[in-house]
Amino acid sequence: MGCGDRVSFDRAEERDPQGRSMSRATYEAMLREGKPNSLGRTEEVTRLVLADRRNIRSLYACYRSDDEWVRLRVSSTFKRVFHQRPQWFDAWIDRFIDEVAVIDQPSAQWTFCLLMERHAARLDTGQTRRAKRKVKNILENTEDWIVENNAMQALGLWAVDDARLRTWLRPRLEARIDDRRKSVAGRAKRLLARLPS
Repeated sequence: MGCGDRVSFDRAEERDPQGRSMSRATYEAMLREGKPNSLGRTEEVTRLVLADRRNIRSLYACYRSDDEWVRLRVSSTFKRVFHQRPQWFDAWIDRFIDEVAVIDQPSAQWTFCLLMERHAARLDTGQTRRAKRKVKNILENTEDWIVENNAMQALGLWAVDDARLRTWLRPRLEARIDDRRKSVAGRAKRLLARLPS
């Protein structure tokens, strides 16, 4: 998928059955506002979602937007929402693994990796196995330094207790310790130092 491609998200509802939550169209319009490469009205949308959990469905449906800045701000909003309400992430773990992880847009990928690392304890065994595969694939194929950093961080966390993953990850970290991007090189060095021998 290219940057303009979206997954279908057929199960995402745009409005609460009782009509009290905000629609996808409303959120999308709000998230379109603002200068490119800015958060726009992300913080306002975050407050609205936190005020009514049902609004998560409409926010998630905005991943179908044809506007890459909307999708970036959706990711930014989810990062904030699940930071403040981590228990809300439980119902959305599978969809992030199956759908968000495969969106070919850096902001979606780094948000996915960050959420997997931040909420790793909330994943069951099967979800963790699937998430590892997705994050490994992201690390192997990304050229974005933010995505790379977040993918390494998630994998480094899992690798502490996963010998097979350590075997896979170690040479990939070693290959990055002299990376011209200082944040990537620094992250690789720190994670290598933490890995059990």
